[in-house]
Amino acid sequence: MFVQYHNTRCDPFDPIEDANQGKSLWNLQEDRGLPPEMAMRVAKLLNTTPESWLRMQEAVDLWEVQQKPEKLADITPIKKELLAA
Repeated sequence: MFVQYHNTRCDPFDPIEDANQGKSLWNLQEDRGLPPEMAMRVAKLLNTTPESWLRMQEAVDLWEVQQKPEKLADITPIKKELLAA
């Protein structure tokens, strides 16, 4: 599967190099989410919507946080009385 990017053929699931800035826009091997620009590219390639890809990424992000509840254990909710002031 290839897309046109800066006048070159690129596999959208490999790291994509930005020819102007020399940086990777998306790399499946790094611990990063799907950036909006790549959501647009994948959506165009697969004839879907970028919003659907971003919602899927959001679901994955929330799931990952829910797998480590100890990270949120020290947070205590604010009392309603304080919010009303």
